[in-house]
Amino acid sequence: FTDSEPITFERNECKTEFVMPTAFSPNGDGLNDYWEIVGRNFSNLNLSVYNRWGEIIFMARKPDDKWDGTYNGKPVPVGTYVWKASLESTVEKGQKIQKSGSITVVR
Repeated sequence: FTDSEPITFERNECKTEFVMPTAFSPNGDGLNDYWEIVGRNFSNLNLSVYNRWGEIIFMARKPDDKWDGTYNGKPVPVGTYVWKASLESTVEKGQKIQKSGSITVVR
């Protein structure tokens, strides 16, 4: 070949990312019935959801654990709950990430 075009390779950086939805509606309609962490490139998840008295009402240890809006087998009241999460990056070994926020349960 006498003519050539340069080939450009783009490098996609792998990141540890996760998103925590801010609300869900566990009402059995098949839409948004579960609250779960959405992300990639992390391990050693430790996620807890608390009620207003500071009791842990949900815990997740695996990325695919989902909360169905119940505590002790009963639906929690509509309202806002606090969550805290810690996890480790699988991209940057040893990097620990801690986040907290709130989740609103609507029905």
